[in-house]
Amino acid sequence: YRVQGGAGNSGLGVLQAFGFMSRVALQAEKMNHHPEWFNVYNKVQITLTSHDCGGLTKRDVKLAQFIENAAASL
Repeated sequence: YRVQGGAGNSGLGVLQAFGFMSRVALQAEKMNHHPEWFNVYNKVQITLTSHDCGGLTKRDVKLAQFIENAAASL
């Protein structure tokens, strides 16, 4: 499965990127669902998957929705 979102706000600074990552990390911890991260300066790439089922689950979608909302609020 592959669902890919669009590019986010490229005008962000490194501190905003880390703040965004922290916000997502706190939610992921609450959900006990941990994404794969890739970060360079102000760019953040997040991969969501449920390894135990080999694809996407409702939990992935729920966290993706949180991530989209968090990104939109930047």
